[in-house]
Parts: sequence; C-alpha cells; structure tokens
Amino acid sequence: MAYQSATLIVCPQCVEDAWQWVLSCVTPRPLTPCATCVYDEKLWCSDGTPCSLRTTAEIASVMSRLYLTSQLVDLEAILQMVSGANAPQVLVRGTSLDAEVGAVIDSQPRFRYALSEHLAFWTRLATAHRGLQGSRFGRTRPNLLPDDKGPDGLFASIGDVIELEVEEVKSSIGSPRSQLAGDVFRSTGRVEQPGRGTKTGRALEDFWLLENGVVGFQRLEGKVGELCQSLRITTDQALRAGLISRCTYNVTVVADEQYSSADLFEGYEHVTSQVERRVATYIGAQHWEAFAERVRGQVKQTLECAGVW
Repeated sequence: MAYQSATLIVCPQCVEDAWQWVLSCVTPRPLTPCATCVYDEKLWCSDGTPCSLRTTAEIASVMSRLYLTSQLVDLEAILQMVSGANAPQVLVRGTSLDAEVGAVIDSQPRFRYALSEHLAFWTRLATAHRGLQGSRFGRTRPNLLPDDKGPDGLFASIGDVIELEVEEVKSSIGSPRSQLAGDVFRSTGRVEQPGRGTKTGRALEDFWLLENGVVGFQRLEGKVGELCQSLRITTDQALRAGLISRCTYNVTVVADEQYSSADLFEGYEHVTSQVERRVATYIGAQHWEAFAERVRGQVKQTLECAGVW
C-alpha cells in the first residue's frame, strides 16, 4: 500500500483533557461485594455531586474525543498515555474515514452499541488507574465493529501476580435484564444454547459457557496473548490457560440510570461460587439514547470539520 498522508482529527491536548476528565470524575470500584456480585455503579463527580451521565455539551464533547481516540489510535499509544506519557494525536490516514467505521457512525443503533464498548474501555482504564497504584495494567481496545465476535473487553493487571478480567458489554434503551440471563438460568443455572458451539447472547450464560470450557476458550486465549504482548509479558499456552481458569468476570451494562440495580445480576452465582470473581459495572445515563445521539452528532461534526466525513 502506498504511503498516505494523515489528517489531524483530535489534537493531543484535547485527548489529554478528555482522559483527565474521566480520570478525575469516575467513582472507584467498591471493595466489598454484595450478595450477588461486586456491584459497581459508575457515577461522575464533574460538579462535586456524583450523578449518572448527563446529556450536556461538555460531556458529549469529552466522550466524542475519547471515542475517536480508542477507535483510531493504536492501543500501545493509549496505554502509554494512561501510564503518564504524552497523549497521542488522533489521525485519519488519507482523505476520508474508513467506510466500515463511517457506516457505524451513520447508524444510530450501531453507534450506540459501539459507544457503549468505548465507554466501558475508558471507564475500566480510569477505574484501574485509581485503584491499582503501582501496578501495570491494560485493556484490549473495543472491537472495530460493534458486531464483531469475541469478548468485548479483556483487562490484565500485573502486580505480584497477573490478574485477568473478561468483560462483556451490554447496551439497552430499555431494561437490560433480558440481555444478562434468562429466567431458566437465573433459577436453575441451566444454559439453553441455540446450537452447538453457539453463544446465547446473554452475558451471564455466556460467562457460564466460558467458565465450563464449552464455548469461547480458544478465541479468548488468542486475545490474552495479544494483550500480554502489548504489556510486554511473555506467555505460553499453559500460562494463558491458567490465567483464564481463575479470571474475574465483569458484565458492563450501559443503560438508563433508572434500571440500575444489583438484582439485575441475579443468577451470577451459577457462573462461579467465588463472589469476588463476579463483577457487575453499571454505567447509567440520565437518558442513554439521547446521550448517545448527542455524542454521535459531536463525532460527525468533528470529522466534518477535519474534512474526512
């Protein structure tokens, strides 16, 4: 491929400012689990009062810059910024945005789901930065497209030992309950697969399939290798398998604040009996659909101003 010139989309200072906003505003993960899981309802203290995400111009601008950063910038550059290095510049190679990415931005529902994955990415990094002082850590980038297969996120921290966290992200403009588990699983722990080797699409049930070695292990092992490589960790198959066998699970839900409740995650105990391995992160918005649409508008405006839309 011939060399292509690059167009600046977001300057490093704007990326840094957006990252610092998330880092300073997000609430920490609780240390004590409830009966069901470690329930982490994310609130934001931008004006001194913790609240869910509001559909304001300031927050939409912050999230649009972060979306473009994690969509277009190499993971290594992002993790270096998170570790204290200079923020990267956000560039588009050539004169127009990749058509696949553009198609996501053009679609309200696809962008909304993509944005939920990017929100989960930045929220997890900020939470780790606040809670894992002195440890190295990293998380895989969001999927290129919201309908890509595989885990939505994989997080690793390196202290005395390597800790691994597998993340599934669910986005809903109504109650997210049905996306987490069905009634049969909640009451009995039994998973009803749509076909052999097929996930259910319900987060807790798919975690059960992974925990019991039924579906998803090989794809996840490849992701573990990629993340460890980005963190400069040498692993072999046995080590990767060992990390997965004792991993923490994290269901991240992005939805309206009114649905936030630990009761949504009833049935999580069927995945693993160790409550500390069951994490539920709830990123609530005052009105999630309107919030995502405002961010989408800001993303399009930024791309249009740069001449690549």
